[in-house]
Amino acid sequence: FTQMGRYSDSSEQRFRQLFEREFDWMEFNLFLMRQRFGESARKAIAIDASYISKSGKKTPYIGKFWSGCASAMKRGLEILGIGIVDIDSRDCMMLRAEQTP
Repeated sequence: FTQMGRYSDSSEQRFRQLFEREFDWMEFNLFLMRQRFGESARKAIAIDASYISKSGKKTPYIGKFWSGCASAMKRGLEILGIGIVDIDSRDCMMLRAEQTP
């Protein structure tokens, strides 16, 4: 927040206060999805697990996960991405990402 305050017109404290507020990211992403894709009926849910490298010793849920790029097990974190696919436009929009334990 210090860097954000330094290079903007707002103070560091303002950024800290704004980031403390609760925000419904799923509702926001669904709103954006409706704006982008409209109300077409042909949609599907896409799920994709992704590996993120991490070397810390005290990071929660760190373990060995499959990396498709490396075709090997790697130490790090796994994140599960959930998206909505508009079949007619052949486009996908991410709705949520969850760290898998």
